[in-house]
Amino acid sequence: MRLSGAVLVSVVVPAFNEAAYLREALASALAQTHQVLEIIVIDDGSTDDTRAVCESFADPRVRYLYQSNDGTRGLGARNRAMLAASGDWIALLDQDDRWHPDKIERQLALAAANTAAGAVFTLVNFIDGSGQFVRRQPDDAPQGEVFHQLLSHNRYYASSGMFKRSLLSVIGLPGESVGLADWHLWLSIARHTPVLVVCEYLTDYREHVQGYTFALQKSLDRVACDVGRTLHGQRHRWHPGCRECRRTWQRSMRAVAELYLRHARAVLAGGSTAGVGASVLSAVQFAPGWVLRPWVVIREGWGLLRSGLAGLVARRGPRVRSG
Repeated sequence: MRLSGAVLVSVVVPAFNEAAYLREALASALAQTHQVLEIIVIDDGSTDDTRAVCESFADPRVRYLYQSNDGTRGLGARNRAMLAASGDWIALLDQDDRWHPDKIERQLALAAANTAAGAVFTLVNFIDGSGQFVRRQPDDAPQGEVFHQLLSHNRYYASSGMFKRSLLSVIGLPGESVGLADWHLWLSIARHTPVLVVCEYLTDYREHVQGYTFALQKSLDRVACDVGRTLHGQRHRWHPGCRECRRTWQRSMRAVAELYLRHARAVLAGGSTAGVGASVLSAVQFAPGWVLRPWVVIREGWGLLRSGLAGLVARRGPRVRSG
């Protein structure tokens, strides 16, 4: 039951086949010093013990909802949970991450002192699959009017963020076509409201072989595609006539082109040519003004040639002398 005058926070947890991690995530949410919570778990078609884990807590603040897997990597599940939320604030919590006990309390305190802000983040510890500390996020997360900085690249992690639910009626929900949904969401929010950061490491972000970040490290073309789609989806949000929006966007398009060219070199160095032409063409499409400069053509062409030769040598292998 909601306490009179208390701030209700809706915790949104999309879940799919990671019951062991989910238990730890939900335990960290229920252990918050700010207890006025509703925790909405959307089971995105799991075939493991996800439902049993949720029911094992026997806490009325945990709401379990099921849907057939929709193939959107949790985006549809998260959107459904946000629409079902009734809190003053929505806090995102991925199923494999966890919070420190005073995370929500510290965020709400900072928001209460800066009422114009519509979103509050914390800094992040990176942990491995077993929950052991790996490293820390650099203490450089931007605050205030951060739209231009976010156009360059995403500085925030989903499970560290919370935002006012009232913003949903202004920004809408990210769709599957937006690319990187977290980044799109933060850009949408930053275009309308200042952002704050609790400069403490109150969120643990898990890096493991089943995670999205690990998958991206092995697929540069997928990274480039997702980043490019995200940035293209923000053009209508540019400040009217803003040179900084245009400059930042052009730099970001060049970064996307560089990712595609890196992918092409990696494929050639691995002894294959599959998709190389498509990656080079995508690079040109995203940043023609940069890729087609003579010195870039020479440099990147030489890099592709060297990678191709290295792949050819590796594919043939060492020659064995007979006799």
